[in-house]
Amino acid sequence: MAERAPKLHKGNRRWAWIVLISGLLLTWLLDLLFGSVRMPISSVLKILAGIPVDHPTWGTIILDFRLPKSITAILSGSALSIAGLQMQTLFRNPLADPYILGISSGASLGAAIVILLAGGSDVHFLSNLGFGGCQHRFSRLYRCIQRVYDCRSACTARSHNHVAGDRRADRVYCQRLCPHPDPVCHA
Repeated sequence: MAERAPKLHKGNRRWAWIVLISGLLLTWLLDLLFGSVRMPISSVLKILAGIPVDHPTWGTIILDFRLPKSITAILSGSALSIAGLQMQTLFRNPLADPYILGISSGASLGAAIVILLAGGSDVHFLSNLGFGGCQHRFSRLYRCIQRVYDCRSACTARSHNHVAGDRRADRVYCQRLCPHPDPVCHA
């Protein structure tokens, strides 16, 4: 069985959150500072506070380009980490990722179908069908895993109810209930 990570004490947990949030804010500020146009940190902070600066183009660069890009990076990174955690929790596998489970292949298949049929002319349609292929593959995996867990729980309940029962009869019952190989899982 896998070992659990040691639990942090309440004081250490608070420091861990402070360090993580400080690191996030520091990297966010560095993302706003560095780019093809060099700007002093005081000007960037003034622009974020709404105070006018000497160069009006700097305000446009920060507010229209760098700020939306950095917020999008933070939100998408958070969403990807939560999605990875949910996938690992759902499949009860710490190594579960989209490549191992075939979800990336489903998205690629959806995108390839659009390119072949529509010529790949519409980017939005291409991304939507790629997402649809990914969603289809994930739903099939979820149905397969749910069925396996249902079969296991039914067979376990049957074998526990028959204290002095025949193990062979229980095995035959479970094979009838959950035929192997499962066509949903192997499709």
